[in-house]
Amino acid sequence: MTYKGWIASPSRAFMLFLPKGVGTCFDTAGQQCAFTAFCAYHSWFGSGAGVLIYANVPYADTAPTVCGTGQRPYANDADETLNVVSHEHREMIEDPVGNAWYDSAGYEGADKCAWTFGNPLGSNSTSKYNQVIDNRFYWLQEEWSNVGSHCVQRDY
Repeated sequence: MTYKGWIASPSRAFMLFLPKGVGTCFDTAGQQCAFTAFCAYHSWFGSGAGVLIYANVPYADTAPTVCGTGQRPYANDADETLNVVSHEHREMIEDPVGNAWYDSAGYEGADKCAWTFGNPLGSNSTSKYNQVIDNRFYWLQEEWSNVGSHCVQRDY
């Protein structure tokens, strides 16, 4: 971060993208690891104006049967990682330092709808898609709506 001139701040978030085949673990014993205990996670360290908010995002196609979505709108194995990026990004916004929005079961908003994709909007030559953003197709999980108390694909 110092080399790049990046500064930790509560108004910034950083994502660490790992290459295919590289995992990571929460613990030094190697028991809480990517593809067995999680597909990605967000966390923080520091406090106040110097807090560093980050997400650790292993390449989902390293273990596609565990962390993949089964859909690749661009016929690219990186398509699988976009779903966990979307999930962690939302949680970094609503719960940047682990003390904000949780339900009674301990789920953050994106956790409540994890691996729930809803109905496809359409399909192309390689896959189904359920989101169109800037004329590009994606397959992303639904997100929790407090308004309707259920998972939704988009704001109505």
